[in-house]
Amino acid sequence: MHGNQEFQKFMKGTHTIQTETRVIAEWNMNVPGNIQEVGNYRNRRAGDIDYPTMPNVWNEDDPYTQGATDADTTIISTFADEDGPIAFTEKKEKMKTLYSLDDCVKQQRPRSGINKPLYLGYTASSSATAQYVNNYGSDIDKRPRYYMGSRDDRFKYWTSYRTENENEYGISSEGNISPYLIEDVAPYVVYKEPVPCNRIVVKMQTNVGTKNHGPFRMGNDIKDDPLFGMDNATIPANWRVQVLVGNK
Repeated sequence: MHGNQEFQKFMKGTHTIQTETRVIAEWNMNVPGNIQEVGNYRNRRAGDIDYPTMPNVWNEDDPYTQGATDADTTIISTFADEDGPIAFTEKKEKMKTLYSLDDCVKQQRPRSGINKPLYLGYTASSSATAQYVNNYGSDIDKRPRYYMGSRDDRFKYWTSYRTENENEYGISSEGNISPYLIEDVAPYVVYKEPVPCNRIVVKMQTNVGTKNHGPFRMGNDIKDDPLFGMDNATIPANWRVQVLVGNK
């Protein structure tokens, strides 16, 4: 807001400011006592030997869901009596302190709009976007904002990235059959009792802004602004929401 020229001009030339009050009510149905299970399905490309198709019935102790997320905090803290440095925590236990699927169904959760980056060790030659995070300047309101994840966050976000048998899942990958397919990303919540609902709102982060800061020099290469333009947006082309009726 502070970088908006129209807003600054208005503030300098206006003696009084009148606000327009608006009340928005949200009935949050995520009552903790009514949540039976939160998890994620293994959902892989056609022809996978172990998980060839998505099941259409929910079952407890389903092989498709058991251990299918490394970022689900079902414990309060991985630090028992001593509050040791997170750098020395085992990798998957560390992920549980930073990202949480359980937190996504907490009551009174704030609105979306925060990006929590996850550095996967890519080089500038393989991914320019992974090397660039812009979180300052007068145009900050027109750019994607990123904040580092912390185990002290009151509300954590979930990352689909996970490892299994030394393989990586939950991140987009280029392929000849299904370009940029993201495997093992089918989070779900199962309620004990039916939840009254007349609307489902789905929000997505584009990871691009309206201000172009490019071009940039990265090594010997000149790159366009990776955080500008819909060609760089991370909006899924195909996705769906499914609702259980009973357990089907």
